[in-house]
Amino acid sequence: MTRTAIVVGAGGDAGRAICLALSGRGFHVVGAARDRARLDAELDGAAAELVEVDLALPDAVARAFEGREAVALIYNAGRIDLATLAETTPEAFEAS
Repeated sequence: MTRTAIVVGAGGDAGRAICLALSGRGFHVVGAARDRARLDAELDGAAAELVEVDLALPDAVARAFEGREAVALIYNAGRIDLATLAETTPEAFEAS
């Protein structure tokens, strides 16, 4: 039985390393991010499937993964704003 792992935020060095590690352990890896061209360039075969989706749009996420089953979801997406809690605005918190 094929085990599927979905990696969101699959672009970049960390995303590629995660995809390669899972693939090396026999997972069918689905790499997802906002920019398909970047995924194609950066993953270069590290994931069996690539999905372009903006995680900030719940309806888009639902459509992108409708009917898929996975045994693992790795959330590598987001951003880091280095600030103290007192300096962090509600907008910056929600955006990350």
